[in-house]
Amino acid sequence: MTPTFVKRRLLTVEEKYRRAIFFYTYYDSDFELVYEDENHMFDEYGQAILNIEANFNKLDDETKAKVLEFVKRDVYDETVDFKCLNCNKEELNVDWEMIEEDWDGIDYPTLYCPFCNKPKFVPLDIWNAKHKR
Repeated sequence: MTPTFVKRRLLTVEEKYRRAIFFYTYYDSDFELVYEDENHMFDEYGQAILNIEANFNKLDDETKAKVLEFVKRDVYDETVDFKCLNCNKEELNVDWEMIEEDWDGIDYPTLYCPFCNKPKFVPLDIWNAKHKR
């Protein structure tokens, strides 16, 4: 069961196409991704904005089938907002999958703060509860 401090956001169809194309071509050194512009811009969630049609058309049939299968599924981004109990700095939309790997499942994850380097970086819900907000 996903903890209550984890935010879930359903990906759009476009996001799923971009993510699947990126994933299935990542280790293919011969596949050169086509971006929407030469600056390789990223969306608000840090995902590269690929030209979906141009990239999809370059894929082999097996990879196209994998991409289409991925796009059919409900795919969520799961993130956590963190805030430091020491310096009060916060970081939003931290990837839950990265946190979950190291979390022991007891209470809530506590990380080292990237700003003050103290082991006081907690989910924002926990910070709010400790500060009665």
